[in-house]
Amino acid sequence: MKYAITPDTDIVSIPKEASELHFVRPLRASSLEKLLKKCRNLQQISLSQSCSGRFPEKARKLLEQRNIAIKFSSNRGRAIGLDIEMIKEIVGMQRDEKSFREIEELTSIPKSTAHYLIRYAERTKVKSGNNVIYLGDY
Repeated sequence: MKYAITPDTDIVSIPKEASELHFVRPLRASSLEKLLKKCRNLQQISLSQSCSGRFPEKARKLLEQRNIAIKFSSNRGRAIGLDIEMIKEIVGMQRDEKSFREIEELTSIPKSTAHYLIRYAERTKVKSGNNVIYLGDY
């Protein structure tokens, strides 16, 4: 599992067995040292191109010394913070011809979010652990 790291992230909250991290913002070398001491199984770090340009040289050297791979990723946007089952439920309600206002009343999710999720479900898939779920075809 990949864990997102920002300068404000509490290092205590990251599990010791984490093997992959994603840096949303660059960390100081001192913070990275603490993180590397805790996560002994760390194999790969991913970050965006813009974060890479601001990543401290000391931190890069620490990663090189531990043979930790740096991968550049371009995952844009915020992750959907809803459970996959809830997304399926919303899509199912819409297929049962419920209006967005009815969906909002039943699930306490704003109608604009429900609309987005239904459009999202029509054109994409979601990965949950090792399983790929096609939301439009369940």
